[in-house]
Amino acid sequence: TGQDTICSLQNSFRFKATKNILCPLPAQWEIDTSFAQVISFTDTTIQMKFKKKGTAKLYAQIITPCDTLRDSLLISIITSPGSVNLGPDIQLCKFSTLKLNAGSGYKTYVWNDGSVDSVLTAYNTGQYFVMAEDYCGNIYTDTITITQAPDVPFDLGPDLKMCKNDTLTITAPGSFSKYTWS
Repeated sequence: TGQDTICSLQNSFRFKATKNILCPLPAQWEIDTSFAQVISFTDTTIQMKFKKKGTAKLYAQIITPCDTLRDSLLISIITSPGSVNLGPDIQLCKFSTLKLNAGSGYKTYVWNDGSVDSVLTAYNTGQYFVMAEDYCGNIYTDTITITQAPDVPFDLGPDLKMCKNDTLTITAPGSFSKYTWS
C-alpha cells in the first residue's frame, strides 16, 4: 500500500506490504532504479525518493517453501509545472487583443469568464485571472491587468502645396514598427 501518484521529486515516500503477523519471512522489494532511489527498507516497508517522471511498478514478494507470493503497485510520478505566470500588467492600443497563456501541464484551468482552456484571448481592458490545478491537487493562480494605452500622436505636419515636377519630402514620426503610404 502507498501513494500511487507521486508529485514530488524532492520528498521521500513510504510503502508498506501487509502480511500475516505469524509469517516470519521478510518481503523482498523490487523497483526500477532509474525511477527511484531506495532510502531504507524493512521486512514490511520501503522508503524511496523518485528521480524522474513516468510510470514505475513497485513489487513486494515473499518466498515461502511452497510458493512465491507477489504483489505490485503501479506508481505514476508526475512533476508539477509550478506557478502560473500571465506576465506583467500591460497597456494595449485601441482595438488590440492579447492572447493569455497559463502554460501546459495542468489538470484543469478556470479563467475569470468561466472558460476552461489553457489560453484565453483578452478583447477588452480589465483584470483577467486564471486558476490552474495540477495533477496532485495543487492550485496556482495569477492575475493580469490590461489597460488602454494613450493614443499615440501621429502628425505629418501642415498641408503642403507642390508645383508640377517638384519633389517633396514628407517625414513620418519615428518609433513605429511599420508604415504604409498612399
